[in-house]
Amino acid sequence: MRTPRSILAALLVLVGIPAFAQTYVWTGELPSDWQGQLTPVNNGTANLYFSDGLYPQVTLTTSLDNVNSLTFANQNDYSFTSAAPLTLSITSGIAFADELGGTADFGSNLSLGISGSAAIATGEGAVIVRGQITGTGNLVITAGPLGNARLVLSNTGAGNTYVGNTTIGDGTNAPAVAFWNSSPFGTGTVTFLNGGFLIAHGTQTVSNPLVLDLAGLSGSTFSSHPLSRSGYVDVDTTDAGCPS
Repeated sequence: MRTPRSILAALLVLVGIPAFAQTYVWTGELPSDWQGQLTPVNNGTANLYFSDGLYPQVTLTTSLDNVNSLTFANQNDYSFTSAAPLTLSITSGIAFADELGGTADFGSNLSLGISGSAAIATGEGAVIVRGQITGTGNLVITAGPLGNARLVLSNTGAGNTYVGNTTIGDGTNAPAVAFWNSSPFGTGTVTFLNGGFLIAHGTQTVSNPLVLDLAGLSGSTFSSHPLSRSGYVDVDTTDAGCPS
């Protein structure tokens, strides 16, 4: 006799083996539509996939606030909202599969909670975080080869509070990070693998240790003191000195 999926999943959890991750495709014909009328599970294993949904606004509630990943597969712009303050916990991260990108805009009522090592792979798209990034984990920010990638941290208040280190770049491509307060990178060290671009709105003082990590320059200190800047900063890993 075949064991039903629900029972099998429960047995796997009981013996310490996590249930299989499943992908849920957003159709967006209505504000709550998923392909096949499947409701995503809310246990940190769901992979949410956004392709050609007709409805670009996704309203999140406590019944969907704990997922594994979000992937965007076209040039559409998606906005995520919540009627009340909510933390969307993301285990693996956010990625853009289309080389021409799109936009994922997380509203001011939403915080992104990370754990372990979460990645924001902007590809050629843009991720806008209007709330906070919280949690305990390391954040990896990467970009595509065309130079259009950007992470926009537009919180003008408390900034991000995640406890962990931040890596910018993947050794090949450099993303741009725009920020509106002096705590865009949580509490840890910020390492630039291959340069990057910081865009400060207003005069901001970033107190995180900033480190260049490139062949021949690995571990070189970019700034041993707080970095006070207003406007655009090009972080060049071919020079261990602080840019003007």
